Amino acid sequence: MTIPTNGTFTSEQVRAEWGFATPFTSSQVSSAAGLNTPWTSDQLRGKSSGPTVTIQITQSSSEAVGSGRRRDYFTATINWTGATTPSSYSWGWGGYSAAVVSPTSRTCRFNGQSYNTLSFNGTDQSEPFCNVVIAGQTYTIVGPRMSLTTDGDL
Repeated sequence: MTIPTNGTFTSEQVRAEWGFATPFTSSQVSSAAGLNTPWTSDQLRGKSSGPTVTIQITQSSSEAVGSGRRRDYFTATINWTGATTPSSYSWGWGGYSAAVVSPTSRTCRFNGQSYNTLSFNGTDQSEPFCNVVIAGQTYTIVGPRMSLTTDGDL
């Protein structure tokens, strides 16, 4: 159970979240929750003993793919906290024009359509996402909104 983001919560909820024995200390809480000392109860809001999983865009550009044609692409990588390594990845793109390369690895490349630099029609905008399995639990992580240039009608 994640510490509530609003309303009240108790020290018993904090103890249960991180599995502390009683009594537990402020130092144990700050270490487990990744907080500096001293910390406030507001800084605990939304914290969990589970892993934190994020998508980082590690590269974004365009490349030549033939005479007068280009293709936009970006590369996304899953990062996580915690000692357990993810056991699987399943990447996707909310738009329609991306080709997903390496959809079952930690790093995935999203290739846009090939387009003529003189006559492209628009962009396909969406968020990359990944279903990551860590310790038997699936986490769906959505990355930042990205754009890929398209040749066709949108």
